[in-house]
Amino acid sequence: EELCTGWNINSNYKYIQNPKLKLIKKWIKEILAGLDFLHTNHLIHHDIKCENIYLDRISGHLKIGCIGALERLPAEVDHFEKYAGTPEYMAPEVNEGKYNYKADIYSLGLSLVELLTVQKPYKECEGALNIYINKKKGIMPESFNIITDKGIREFIMLCLNKENKRPTAKEILEHNKWLNDKNVSENNSIIEIKGALRQKNFYLNNRYK
Repeated sequence: EELCTGWNINSNYKYIQNPKLKLIKKWIKEILAGLDFLHTNHLIHHDIKCENIYLDRISGHLKIGCIGALERLPAEVDHFEKYAGTPEYMAPEVNEGKYNYKADIYSLGLSLVELLTVQKPYKECEGALNIYINKKKGIMPESFNIITDKGIREFIMLCLNKENKRPTAKEILEHNKWLNDKNVSENNSIIEIKGALRQKNFYLNNRYK
């Protein structure tokens, strides 16, 4: 076990009044690095969401927590069949009972929607079945529509792609042009989200710019 001196990222992020793109990219890379470590070791998290990702206030780095549903894929099979996770963030193939490590990438995409908008994805749906139906139809959560940044929108949609077209954590880290773009002026731009509920907090605004 490892101590993390901080709250989950959702609790922290809502206090950052004017988040910059470089901060979001930094956090995405750290989450992907954690997922790549798990997947390389044949482990799937099963429940990636903002509530289970923590910001260490000492180092400023993110850590993936709540590993109660963590599972190792047996050497003799190439997919998981365990139903596990939180419906709002769960990849549709998990509902269908046959999936691989890429299910964590899908959950990351919906976690980004929540992180940016401070709204739980698919809150407009009643029950897990309606959430699953919307996902199978390719209907994005309503909160996705208030995200205006084109690059972030495209990255989220990449994570939410069908399993056979969805990249792995390693592929995204190594080959995604948007994530690895080092354009200083763009990465220093402020992310504006319509209707996001943010509050002023001197400590966070100054430490995590």
